[in-house]
Amino acid sequence: MDDTDFAHEAWNAEKVEADFAHLKGKTALYVPEVLWAEKRCLVMECTSGVAFGLVVCVMRV
Repeated sequence: MDDTDFAHEAWNAEKVEADFAHLKGKTALYVPEVLWAEKRCLVMECTSGVAFGLVVCVMRV
């Protein structure tokens, strides 16, 4: 199993934010700001809310 590369995950977060920029203000989707990222460490903005995976689980019940 490969280790997670958090620098790559930071890039993914920026890509998701850009891909959904046209929905800003029209949805509750929020991508926390990446403050710092290296291969083995990712520091993101602390926010309150519900994780998307949890929302999907609740909607299926």
